Amino acid sequence: MSDEKPPPISWKTSISLYVIASPIGRLILGRHALTHLYNEAFRNPTPLAWALLINLGRPADPSFVWYCLDILLRIPESVFNDKWVKVANLTVDGLEGDSIREKLTMCRNVITRMFGLWNLPGVAAKLQLNYEGSK
Repeated sequence: MSDEKPPPISWKTSISLYVIASPIGRLILGRHALTHLYNEAFRNPTPLAWALLINLGRPADPSFVWYCLDILLRIPESVFNDKWVKVANLTVDGLEGDSIREKLTMCRNVITRMFGLWNLPGVAAKLQLNYEGSK
């Protein structure tokens, strides 16, 4: 077996994932955690994509899954060709669609309609994003 390790995830990203996974955490610190994760999709997309894809398989509430899928859709397509991210893609491999982006879009749309999460796109749209990549 290889000694290679998955891409390192920053401590802020790990904490942000825990915050948005908890309904109480989202209520208290959700805006800061989501802002960090959406910005991280531009700054350091490979470790974030890996972390989000492996978290899709754990039991979670629909809002957490919706945010994970929405952040994954903002990550560039080339990131999904990384070795570690390809392994994590197994969570959506059996779905219909030509590309990973189509599969993720379909999942997000199903979750939005099935659980009535019509307000979440508005919350995500109001977040302040830092496109320059400065921290």
